Amino acid sequence: MKAVKPILWLVCATMMATLARGQFPYSANDATYGLRSRIVENPSFAYTPSPADWRDINIYQLFTDRFADSIDQLASYKPAWKTEGKNFPYNRNFHHGGDWKGLKNNLDYLSGMGVRAIWMSGVQMNDQGKDTNYTPYHQYHPEDFFKCDPAMGTFAELKELIDACHARGIYVILDVVPNHMCDKNGLWGNNQQDDKQYFGGGNSTFGWWNDGNKHAAPFDSLDYFHNNGTITCWDCSPENLLGQFKGTDDLKTENSQVQGWLDQAFKNLIDATDCDGFRVDAIKHVEYNWIKKWADDMRKHAATRGKNDFIIFGEYFSYDNGALASFCKDAGYSFNSALFFPLSQNIKNVFVDGQGSGQLTQQLNNKGQYGEGANRLVAFIDNHDLNRIALMNGGDTANDVWKLKPALSFLYLATPVPCLFYGTEHAFDQGGHWNGSNKTEDNPDDGDWQRECMFDKGFQPGPAQGNKLAATDAPLYQHIAALNRARANHASLRRGSFTERWSSGGAGAYAFSRVLDQEEALVALNTADGDVSLNPEVGKPDGTEFFNTLNTSEKVTVSGGRISFTLSGKQTKIFVAGEAPSDLWVRGTHNWPEAGNVTPATPVWVNTEAGPAEDVASVKVGYSADGGTTWTTKVMEVNTEWTSQGGAWYNANLGTFAAGTVIKYYIEVADAEDNKAWDNNGGQDYSVTVGEGDGTELWVLNTKNYPLDGEANEGADLYVDTEAGPAGVVTGVAVYFSSNSTTWVSLPMPVHADWGSENGAWYGANLGRFAAGTVVKYYVVASNDTTAVTNNNGGLNFQVTIRAGGTADLWVGDTRFQPANGEITSSSIIQITSETWPTGVVDEVVLAYTVDGATWLEKAYSKVGGTPDNDIWQVEMGPYADGTTLRFAVVAKIGTTDESWDNNGGQDFFAYVGQAGSGLMITNPPGNITVPNSVASYALQGTAEAITTGMLRWTNALTGASGQIAAASPWSIEDVALDVGTNRITVSGETTAGTIAEDNAGNYGAGWTEGSNAGTGFGAWDFNHNQDGTNSWAGVFIGPASAAGITGFGENAFGFYANPAGVGANAEVLRDFSSPMPVGSVFSFDWGVNWDSDAEGSYRGFSLLAAETELVYINMGNSQVINITGGTMFTNYGTQAMTLNFEYVASGSIRVWGVGRDGSESYNQTLTVPAGAPNRIKFYFNGSTVPELEEDHDKRQMYVDNLAITGEGGASETLSAFVTITREEEIIDSNGDGIPDSWCNRYGLDPLTTNLASQTAPNGYIYGACYRMDLDPADLATPPMLMELVSSNRFTFGAPAGGRQYMLQHTADMNEPFSDLEGAEVGQIMNFGIATQGFYRVRFLGGGTPPPSESVNVVASPGATTFTNPAGLEVTLFVSGVNVITSTYTLGSSPAAGYTNGTRIQVGSGLAVGESATLELYGATATGVTDTASYTYTRRSEGTGIVLTNVSGTHFWVNPENNQVYINSAGFPEGSTAEAYIVACVNPPCEGDWPLIPMSFNPDWVNGDWWSADMGIQPDGTVIQFTIMMKDSMGNEVWDNNGGQDYTITIGDGGGGNGEPGGDKPYSTNPTKGQYRSAGITIDGANTSGEWTTNMLVALDMANDDPRSLGENWTMHEAPIDLTHLWACWDDNNLYIAWQLVDVTDIIDSANAGSAGGGKISNNQGLLLWAVLDTKSGGSSSDMWAKSNTWAGANTPDMQLYMNGNFYSAYMGRAVGGTYTVPEGGATTDDYKTFDSWGITKGKGDLFAGGSELWGVGDADNRNAADAPNRNFLSEGHSTARDSFYEFKIPFNALGITKTQLESTGIGIMVGGGSLSSMDTIPNDPATLNTQGVAGDNSSLEWVDADSFSVPFARIGK
Repeated sequence: MKAVKPILWLVCATMMATLARGQFPYSANDATYGLRSRIVENPSFAYTPSPADWRDINIYQLFTDRFADSIDQLASYKPAWKTEGKNFPYNRNFHHGGDWKGLKNNLDYLSGMGVRAIWMSGVQMNDQGKDTNYTPYHQYHPEDFFKCDPAMGTFAELKELIDACHARGIYVILDVVPNHMCDKNGLWGNNQQDDKQYFGGGNSTFGWWNDGNKHAAPFDSLDYFHNNGTITCWDCSPENLLGQFKGTDDLKTENSQVQGWLDQAFKNLIDATDCDGFRVDAIKHVEYNWIKKWADDMRKHAATRGKNDFIIFGEYFSYDNGALASFCKDAGYSFNSALFFPLSQNIKNVFVDGQGSGQLTQQLNNKGQYGEGANRLVAFIDNHDLNRIALMNGGDTANDVWKLKPALSFLYLATPVPCLFYGTEHAFDQGGHWNGSNKTEDNPDDGDWQRECMFDKGFQPGPAQGNKLAATDAPLYQHIAALNRARANHASLRRGSFTERWSSGGAGAYAFSRVLDQEEALVALNTADGDVSLNPEVGKPDGTEFFNTLNTSEKVTVSGGRISFTLSGKQTKIFVAGEAPSDLWVRGTHNWPEAGNVTPATPVWVNTEAGPAEDVASVKVGYSADGGTTWTTKVMEVNTEWTSQGGAWYNANLGTFAAGTVIKYYIEVADAEDNKAWDNNGGQDYSVTVGEGDGTELWVLNTKNYPLDGEANEGADLYVDTEAGPAGVVTGVAVYFSSNSTTWVSLPMPVHADWGSENGAWYGANLGRFAAGTVVKYYVVASNDTTAVTNNNGGLNFQVTIRAGGTADLWVGDTRFQPANGEITSSSIIQITSETWPTGVVDEVVLAYTVDGATWLEKAYSKVGGTPDNDIWQVEMGPYADGTTLRFAVVAKIGTTDESWDNNGGQDFFAYVGQAGSGLMITNPPGNITVPNSVASYALQGTAEAITTGMLRWTNALTGASGQIAAASPWSIEDVALDVGTNRITVSGETTAGTIAEDNAGNYGAGWTEGSNAGTGFGAWDFNHNQDGTNSWAGVFIGPASAAGITGFGENAFGFYANPAGVGANAEVLRDFSSPMPVGSVFSFDWGVNWDSDAEGSYRGFSLLAAETELVYINMGNSQVINITGGTMFTNYGTQAMTLNFEYVASGSIRVWGVGRDGSESYNQTLTVPAGAPNRIKFYFNGSTVPELEEDHDKRQMYVDNLAITGEGGASETLSAFVTITREEEIIDSNGDGIPDSWCNRYGLDPLTTNLASQTAPNGYIYGACYRMDLDPADLATPPMLMELVSSNRFTFGAPAGGRQYMLQHTADMNEPFSDLEGAEVGQIMNFGIATQGFYRVRFLGGGTPPPSESVNVVASPGATTFTNPAGLEVTLFVSGVNVITSTYTLGSSPAAGYTNGTRIQVGSGLAVGESATLELYGATATGVTDTASYTYTRRSEGTGIVLTNVSGTHFWVNPENNQVYINSAGFPEGSTAEAYIVACVNPPCEGDWPLIPMSFNPDWVNGDWWSADMGIQPDGTVIQFTIMMKDSMGNEVWDNNGGQDYTITIGDGGGGNGEPGGDKPYSTNPTKGQYRSAGITIDGANTSGEWTTNMLVALDMANDDPRSLGENWTMHEAPIDLTHLWACWDDNNLYIAWQLVDVTDIIDSANAGSAGGGKISNNQGLLLWAVLDTKSGGSSSDMWAKSNTWAGANTPDMQLYMNGNFYSAYMGRAVGGTYTVPEGGATTDDYKTFDSWGITKGKGDLFAGGSELWGVGDADNRNAADAPNRNFLSEGHSTARDSFYEFKIPFNALGITKTQLESTGIGIMVGGGSLSSMDTIPNDPATLNTQGVAGDNSSLEWVDADSFSVPFARIGK
């Protein structure tokens, strides 16, 4: 038995591991195409490490579809996608058939060119969308992120390709697309034409194109996509973020669920493919901060796979170095590379256009802007989005080759990471066709001509024709190969510094040096056609010989610091001298845990990779924990468990550190000659901060095994235990182990509910037994739904060596009990059975048990029998009251020294009394438990196999609380509130399937006879036995199955006998059902069989029938195998009863399931059977050879019981389960010294005594120690604690009162120090075997002389920070350490107050913005060890944690009436700014620091975070010079200094200052975009209280620029139509607009001006005024009242207001379908009605509302003069009584918009006036001035012409 059991267990464990590995996210489970994690499929898989330096790598970019084909993948998958049959050139838009297998078969082509990495098109599954004019050959239209693309091959083929690349030293970079998916949804509006437009506020017609063809899960909901239509303005924000990218489905990457899934998808892509980097598509169109964090997440995840320099660069088509660098310049964060677009432009300028070569150097000097990304910049000369460079060279292939050579030389020899676009090595030139040069209606984009096919198929214009994969003799192919050889041979060409040595103003010579250590490579290129001679400087001394590495026979010697040589046209030469340094390298340096997860409890490991392996002599880590003052050096050890390419991994454990410690570190690598390589993070050192975390980070610590290494032996089970948390966050813990370092097995680790953990839980697993000499390696993984953390001993894995001997000669196991959980009632006797080996040698078996969770008792087993292998022992327990939990373990003994335990893998066994019905169980907690007072709620978990619909109800009898959840199995009830005391929690529900029929042997006390029927739902029993009573016997009986060695039945069962064999003895019974089984119902029964090896011809079994037709049979013949219809059910019968189940699925289909072989085998199959509903059963037993009389039942060998039919229509049953959770009372400590008041009161002490804990008690201990040891301070005799022996290896140190903290310690040798035993609880019985025999003692955490580890640590969380809430910030105070007796806090000037660990206080209540509060913490131990901490908390304005990126919109306004100065500025993105300041100098120059003047946040302004400051009233002549500085909530600063010039205000310069919105600008549109005003505007035509202000001004015109009236000359005394101001604002429900018309003829033509009487605008009924609004797309280009006004610009109004100047009539209309409908006779419709009907309020008055200045020109002909406007008509005496002012309030619901829409997308407005056509507009449109008359511009003929307006409208809101 000792050899068999471990083998059986390992088989089961392997099956469990296989099942665990079969769980992949979403469609990754697909067997053929699922992207399945390599390490999950094969835990020993070794991922390929990153290169030592990406500068050593060159990249080849290719489209898989266009590179190489193999088999026809598309024929059976998407035949319509194939390019065959498509006409040139449109065939370029379809799949050509290139695939992964074809690429793998042609890797020789790439290796021959020296390629070190490929950037290949995406591998995730793509789809076409609704546009069939193209297929996703480019792989930029993903459909399923968790499957590979069947068009390119299977997942197996993809893995083979990547593995083959890695085997050749070729890295693989994948194109990925997190921005969008293929086109499966969009906007249906306007016959789907809306989908081609952009809608800032979204569009309600959004939906799937086909509800049956949605995206694959989890992206199968419209909630995860934007509904804004298609991007039409590529540089407009947020349009370029929210809009669809060329019709694709735009993902809501601001949605946290979408972010989580994309994180999961691309981490899975790394795990599945073993790729080495990502090129990220369309990053400009993804939210900036998230995509940077996403990239950071990818890099960190890749690092966990050994890829510590996972390269990520994004597609951002920009020639702005600053914009590109913003993604990758920050070390350790976000992207670490970029596509060097600006350099590609310089390459074109120099090598195509013949410009001077110096610009190449200038551009390379910009690398420094890229920070971390500088040495990974990916440079190129063309790519898949650009016209090819050969096309630009003119299209002659030979000429292209000639011209390309120097360009390629520069690319490969000067840039950080050169990248070649496929086909460039063959001078592909798009067939001479420029993208976009032949656009037609059928060919609207005419693009992508640069995507030719490399193999002989489809789109192959110009030099692309033929099979280019065979043309390795091509000149450029050979040139590139030579360049790559040079790079490989000379490190200076890859990593050397760059110095320009020669340049030309035009085409000509260009030379530069690359220097690395002693090696200098002088690269010279000729960009000209003819020969050039040059003598560039070099860095070597005279006499040094350089050789040309491209032609080693050519040598030159340094003379005068120069070398001289000649270059022929387009030639390249590379002259090299000196040697490169040692090839030592170091990379991948990182710490574990990673930043943010390091706590005082977690050791800090540092890992690094160094090489070459043969050169490295030592690797050291230098680290400092005090800010760099003191440094410690530690030798790092080789980590043999991690795979390195060319080197080795090293690690070192730096130990643990206090919270708040900043650990800095660097790496030093040395060879035997003491040459060194360093990694100090670019000179900054690496750093990690030890913090408390936010409580949700996963952690796993204290992993250990039992027995210990050195004590583990072949006869003992090996257990692994670990601690993980936080509690409530961890969802699973597993141990991965290997006994051969190749095959890894995983096992779940159940929770140790009784092991104490401060913030988590202990978990354990039994790995079983192993042969002597086995080296078992293991590591532990804790996980939740999204994250996993590993404890692998710092990368080394844990290791145990199994030794011979030990307790191999004693085993106890196979412990089980009956009745099973769920069937134990208050009257049940619980029968516990265990088995031992070897047989006949065990002296006793004892049950150790507890029913109260604290007191452990023992009861002896009785030996009841055995098998040839094992002895069987039993003990009976109970009965117990409902609610009791029986917890137990088993020990077997031989003599007094040899013991073996079965404690359920360290978890003990639990039997629950009173949980009626096995279909409902509480599994967490596993029994009644006690929790500390700090636990105020508990998450219950359990199973409900019989309750799968309806609700589960729960109640807490102590609190009276109750609730319900939807029934499920498993189930979880979150946060059940607990009160102090005993919380009895009951969970109950109704069974899903009711009972249709049932019967059992217990119903037959009077005997089981033919015709009897004691059950329900069945017919009478029908016996059909065959016996003669003389030579054969057969029959049935009621009796105990245990008589035949069969367990698992109740007291009695239905028994069968028949003997002997071969004479026809047969016992058979049949029984009908009262009615046939309904579909979905289940028949079940318990079956127990035994086997007699001599029973030849013996059968026993069961049949399920439909009338006389047998549907299913189960039987066992003269072997141990149990058969079922069509095959084998179980390979062995076992000794336990089996419950077999038969579900009637449908006529002809029966599902059968059950567990056999004593629980070690299971069966679950749906069988095809004859038609018919089951309505009958048959049991039979025939032919045992065992002599047996009717009255002798000892050897009878078949029993059945518990017959039942369940299903719809049966009676349901209420099932209940319950548990008690006792919550301890709160510990009150009034003086904060660590001693509870209750303890003081018990011993008559004053709990308010200051520092009582540190005072000495009468017994000689300090009071703090007395409390911790639970000693009576006045008792001088009682020892602190006594050891009590429970059994030979079970003992306790007594139960300490009050739950005080102790630590049990152990040593095997008194000459060695004691060590702590983590997880061992003082006060509970300890289970320690022979392997840990030795000496034990208790260490009291406090009192007496402190141990060396005495410490105290005080921390506040959050630490120093800012906050926004006026009520202050909640801060949690922590104190930890050994022998801590005092912890206090001081807040500001308040007196010190005591606190305990976890105390929460409020800091900063009542502070004004900008004010601070200081928190001081103090802690001390009994002997004076102290710790202090100080934190400052500052109240700031509201912030959201969004990173501030830009400050703009800065402007100022000087009130001309009193010289009051206001300054305004905005921070972006909205919601990012926390503080804003003006840094100002008044009357410069100013000495010293300029003062910071706080600005106030303006919540009413939108489109940014607007801040304002009132600089006060300033005298004329004052000059204010200022700049703006803003901060976000993280303290990041952004400045606006007016482009380096600062802003300047000069007071008294006229015009209200140059910062007044539009103050001195003619025709200013949108000096502002209006203003939110919560109080709205008073509409009375009087501008009451001056409510219309300049920050509402959306357009500004000038006076007298268009002074024409309706009359034919000036003498008509009619007011001119002259618009000057347009204002807008809004409140929560209304839009407000106002405009100003002026009449300054009293100044410019006073003789003919007339009075300010009846001719003015506000009195004129003949004059028409209008306002048009553009609130959405699809408006009308025509005038609502059919006047001669049309709109032909970007804005087409959909709402128009029309009115007479005197409000005689006033209407507003809505354009529907691009048309206004105006009924005859003044009638109205829902879309055309009066202002009053719309709810519009109007007002007008004779006044000027524009302030104290009215600027214009004296003659309209001068309106565009350089000095215009040049007259202030108010200062010249203009009478404002001549002017007309209009204002309106328009409800949002009348416009069909909301405040949110207005602020997020904005609307447009234009105002005009005239009659048949308009004579002036604002914003001003020149169409009102285009009709010439005798008086020139002043002609009044303008009023009858036709005007077509094209200028943009003024914007309101956005």
